[in-house]
Amino acid sequence: MSFINLGKALWEGARKLIEAGDAADAEKAGSLRAGNSGMIGEDSDGHLICVSDSPSGCPRKTYLRYLGIQDKVDDKRVNVERMFMQGRKSEESFRERLMAGLPEGYSFLAEEDIPVKWHTRSGLAVTGRPDLVILNELGERVQGIENKCISSVHTATKVLFKKQPKVGHLIQAGHYAWQLALPWDLWYSSGSEYGMNAKYKYMPGPGEPGSEFLAYWDDGRLRGIPTPEMGYNLRWNEAGALEFRQISHQGNILGEWVESIVTLERIIAFYEFVAGMPSSGLIGPRPQSQSADGSEVGFCPCGFCALTPVCEKHEGKGLTKWLKEVLKSEFVVDMRKQAK
Repeated sequence: MSFINLGKALWEGARKLIEAGDAADAEKAGSLRAGNSGMIGEDSDGHLICVSDSPSGCPRKTYLRYLGIQDKVDDKRVNVERMFMQGRKSEESFRERLMAGLPEGYSFLAEEDIPVKWHTRSGLAVTGRPDLVILNELGERVQGIENKCISSVHTATKVLFKKQPKVGHLIQAGHYAWQLALPWDLWYSSGSEYGMNAKYKYMPGPGEPGSEFLAYWDDGRLRGIPTPEMGYNLRWNEAGALEFRQISHQGNILGEWVESIVTLERIIAFYEFVAGMPSSGLIGPRPQSQSADGSEVGFCPCGFCALTPVCEKHEGKGLTKWLKEVLKSEFVVDMRKQAK
């Protein structure tokens, strides 16, 4: 009897699922997506800046997706996408528990059932699909939810203990809250336990604020984060800035409202900029991550983007030259050609 090579089968299965997803996404080419979560504004010197903690929030990547140009499905991408596949499984569990716990008569709409759409000044459509929108017993929309999976100790400590939701997640959730004019929650969850040790000195001890998220050994030493889960209430203030407030996995409010760096003006400016790239000939600034409250400047997401070598050589030569070099590179697939 011979065994099926399950490792090979699972890896190939992941690759095929990614390719199928790319083909489906390419059918939406010609519109911009709310999932490309970036903001554009000016710094104190008047220079154009883009804020995002993901390559997908880059105006250049957003423009490529609009054209139907996708990252090549190589081993590096398969590794990353496998994490997102686990995230989708986490979302299924989240929905099951939510449906069981909602008040009698309540229900929710999900993704394709609740599309959003608006247009830039030039008439280009911006579309999106919120994760969930809760309906009351009368079928009225009362609250939206964007659910994200915690996939690392870094993310767990940032969103739980540093009380800083990821900026890209705030932009996406705030985008939907604006479009549907509803209160919104950004909810983080995971089905894994993250082991920790004494090097995490900033972690609370037993009985201290924040300890409800942690597990300890009998002698009080830190053991880890068991199945981390918590959320943020979100609201737009009168000045057009998104505010957030942390809540625990049991619904306890853990802090005051904090004004984030996310503004409606900067979200709209991002899509207006991308829509105007063909006429302006500009490719836009590289994204830079910042903490949600603006207190810290983080990493450059370009380190996670396959197109960085192309940008480093050709970003100063304008959109036409840059796009030509992108299409000549080994890093992308033009789904428009595959569809013909």
